[in-house]
Amino acid sequence: MPFPTVSSRTSALHGVRRVLFAALSGVCLACILAAGPAAAEEAEKPLLKAPISPVPPLLDQADIDKATAALDGIVESAVNRTGVPGIAVGVVYKDKVIYAKGFGVREVGKPGKIDPDTVFLLASVSKPIASTVVAKLVGDGVVKWDDPAKEHNPAFALSDAYVAEHATIADLLSHRSGLRTGAGDLLEDLGFDRTYILSHLDQQPLDAFRASYHYSNFGYTSGGIAAAAAAGKSWEELAEEALFVPAGMETASYRHADYLAHEDRAHIHKRLPDGSWDALYDRNADAEAPAGGASASLNDVLRFLRLQLANGTLDGKEIIDADALGAPRAPEVIPGSPRSVASRTGFYGFGWNVGYDDHGRVRVRPFGRIRTRYRNQHHLLAWRGCRRGDSDQRSADRRCRGDR
Repeated sequence: MPFPTVSSRTSALHGVRRVLFAALSGVCLACILAAGPAAAEEAEKPLLKAPISPVPPLLDQADIDKATAALDGIVESAVNRTGVPGIAVGVVYKDKVIYAKGFGVREVGKPGKIDPDTVFLLASVSKPIASTVVAKLVGDGVVKWDDPAKEHNPAFALSDAYVAEHATIADLLSHRSGLRTGAGDLLEDLGFDRTYILSHLDQQPLDAFRASYHYSNFGYTSGGIAAAAAAGKSWEELAEEALFVPAGMETASYRHADYLAHEDRAHIHKRLPDGSWDALYDRNADAEAPAGGASASLNDVLRFLRLQLANGTLDGKEIIDADALGAPRAPEVIPGSPRSVASRTGFYGFGWNVGYDDHGRVRVRPFGRIRTRYRNQHHLLAWRGCRRGDSDQRSADRRCRGDR
C-alpha cells in the first residue's frame, strides 16, 4: 500500500528522518625538527595527552520517543488525505521493533483491518530480499557475484553472444547488462510464464554492456535464477531455505499462491476518477518472482530489516555472512544524474537504491524501492503496494510491476 509522504515541517518527523553522521576525528600532525636521541624520545610521546571524549549522539531516547509518539497522527493524517485503504508502518531502533502498526482495511467495503501480520505484495522490495538470498549462497561458497550467469544456467541467452557469455550475476542484479527497461514485460502481460519469457530475452535489443543502466525486471530475474540453478533448487525453494525459514519470516514467500492463501492479506486497489478506491485487480508476479513476486507481513519485513542492520545476524544467530551481505548495498552503477542542484547522485547496488538529500539524509523513492545508508547503523525501508491508478489494465500492470 502507498507509503505516505510526510511534511518535513513536522518537528517530530525530523527526529525520525535524521541520519546520524560519523564523527570525524581531527588528526594532529607533529613535525620533529631536532635531531638525535632526545628528538626520538619526544617523537614517541603521545600527541594527545588527554583522553578523547566520545561524540554524543545527535538523537537521544527522548527524541526517539517523541518521534514515535507522533507517528499515529502522521499516518492517520496521510490516510485521511489520500483515502488510501490501508497501510502498515514499522520502525526498528537498536535492533528492536519499537513501532509496528496497521491502519485502515485490507479491502475497501469489507471489515478486515490491517495489522502487523497482514501480508502485502512487496513489488520491487522483492529485489533486495532476492539479493540477500543470493548473498547466502555467496557466503556459503556456492556462487560468486562475478560468476557468469550462463555458467550456472546454460539456457541463459541474450541477443549478443559476447554479453550472454560474460554477463555475471552482479551485472544482472545491478541492471547493467544492457537489457532495456520493460524487456519481456509484454510477454508477461499476455500471460506467458517465466521459462518462456527468459528463453526469449535473446530477441530483445541490448544497449552498451556494463556502460548503461536500465531497470529490467527480467534481467534481474535471470540473475536470481542463475544463482538458484547453482544451488540445484527452484528460486522459491532457495528463498525459503536460505532466508525465510532461518530468519523466522513465516509469512514471506515468492509464490503468489501463498499470498492468496492468507486470509489476512492486503488487496491491491485502483484509484477511481472520483477519488475513491476499489480492489479491482490481482497481480501475479510469479514470472518475475526474484524481481517483483515476494509477499510478506510487516512483522516479517521488520525481521528482514533487523537482519540487514545486524549484518546478517538475527537474534544472536548468524544467518548470512556479513561480507557477502554487504556487497549488495555497495555502489555498482549510477542510475542517473541528480535531479536538482541540491540533490546528490544516487547509486544502485543489487536491488538497493541509495540516495541522499543536501543534508546527507536518505531519500526514498516510491513504488517498492529500498534505500539504505551503507554504514550499518541506519537503514530506512519503505514500500508502496500497487495503486492501480491507470485507466487500462496493461498500464496498471506495468505501473504495479516494476517501479515505472
